[in-house]
Amino acid sequence: MAELLSVQALQPAGFASHIFIPARDGDIDVEIEVDTEKNLAWYKCPETHKRRSVPLDEARLLQISQDWIKTYLCEGLGMPAHHRRMQLLEHDALWYLGSAVIDRAQTNIYLARSMKTRCDSIVQKLHSQPTPPSAIVISLNAPPVASVAIPANTHLAMVDMLYVTGETGARINLPYLEFLLGGSTDGMSLPESYLKRQGNSIELCLRGRKEAFSGIQADIITLLWEHRDFGSGLSWKEIADKTHSGARGIDDAMGGKSKRELWIETVSRGRFRLKSA
Repeated sequence: MAELLSVQALQPAGFASHIFIPARDGDIDVEIEVDTEKNLAWYKCPETHKRRSVPLDEARLLQISQDWIKTYLCEGLGMPAHHRRMQLLEHDALWYLGSAVIDRAQTNIYLARSMKTRCDSIVQKLHSQPTPPSAIVISLNAPPVASVAIPANTHLAMVDMLYVTGETGARINLPYLEFLLGGSTDGMSLPESYLKRQGNSIELCLRGRKEAFSGIQADIITLLWEHRDFGSGLSWKEIADKTHSGARGIDDAMGGKSKRELWIETVSRGRFRLKSA
């Protein structure tokens, strides 16, 4: 979320009255009390009946900035005014922005948010649209699994990979979008680390090292990529719960300890993150 706020993609819009918290039988909805002085959201745990708290950011409501769409997205993509649409396709979740020329191809541009929680309805709406020669869905967050069945010729671009920072500030990384569409990367400055979705598989690049993953391994890598800024990493229980893995441990899921250690490092006992080098 910090990246989105820094490029003014999202604007604060108050706080929610309820949040979801993890419980034995899955996430449950609880009412919260906002405490701006301590920067906390308080709730009563339904299982223990004790008063607990979460960081206030977990209850913060955000809305997409129309200025960001116009200035950073449409203008940054070189989208002519007569090609812009800003058509709402799925309430507060999916917009059709218009078309832009990327890698010499007329490309439909969509904007998605809440992909993590509303993935099915977003994908269903994408399938209901006329099939374009090429399309890019710019997503504000990652889908719950790597193998999302988006339409043919449609590519998912994560917004945290969309920007590069230069002397004049943040700008759209057009080579990244061209890369997603299968264009040549000769002479282009791609990020040294990236995650690219290719149908039901992913390609992970960490500082120039590349590897393709599919199935549950792709889901695990995608989850760790999304949480790569979490210095403490994720526990195997958190990883298994979110990816629905039935493996005995992360080494079992990744095909052995030696293979796992090429891409995933141990932060502390039972906690893991993507390698930083």
